[in-house]
Amino acid sequence: MVVRYLSEAFNVSEATNGKEALANVATVVPDCVLLDFDLGRENAIHLMPGLVERGLAVVVYSGRGNETIAAMTYRLGGSDYLIKDRLNRDVLTRAIEKAICRSSVRRMVDQSLAYRRSQLTIPSVDELDDPLGTMVVGEFGVDGKQVQVARELFIEIVDDIASGVSERLRDHV
Repeated sequence: MVVRYLSEAFNVSEATNGKEALANVATVVPDCVLLDFDLGRENAIHLMPGLVERGLAVVVYSGRGNETIAAMTYRLGGSDYLIKDRLNRDVLTRAIEKAICRSSVRRMVDQSLAYRRSQLTIPSVDELDDPLGTMVVGEFGVDGKQVQVARELFIEIVDDIASGVSERLRDHV
């Protein structure tokens, strides 16, 4: 039923189990992965981390409405959780389009953050030209190792702030 609904609007590739699904996405990078929660020996929750890490949009559907599964789907980076009894062509199409849009925005935010991080430079002690910076370094007995630790801490703080901003952006998309 799901394939029939989707094949009219999308190019669809099917897999009969989790192992086959992972093999498929390794060779053909889809815009969105639609996972039935029950995959035989596995379930969608087991596959999601690997799919989300690859930057794929993931929508999970199930024959039973289960708030725990829905919450896990969202927590693991899934874009939507659908119940089979409520599926129709419009619901599936909207869920997939929304998932693809979120995934695209997520990629753009991640690329922007990576670029900004790559442009972030912190001068070494030797590069400090201003007397105040040199005085502070000299006054407090900061050596090269302490400056390196401070530099790493600063980058970590910037990364944490950027990640928080990224998460807030993702939540609103």
